[in-house]
Amino acid sequence: MVLAKAIGEADRTRLPMRLEYLKWNPVGSLYERHGFLRTGENDTHYFMERKSPDEITCSQRTNQRPRI
Repeated sequence: MVLAKAIGEADRTRLPMRLEYLKWNPVGSLYERHGFLRTGENDTHYFMERKSPDEITCSQRTNQRPRI
């Protein structure tokens, strides 16, 4: 519920989200299901980012195949 509220606020304000979590914590798959991608790591943490709605829309447009 907390994650859904934070994602909703980020989408409403059209901002990306970044987070980090300890490597021993199995929460990574939850974040991936909500659109986060791993961007890096250090000895103890993974770093993830979820693009803003504007970035997602822009990348979808550039990945579309031309119609024939």
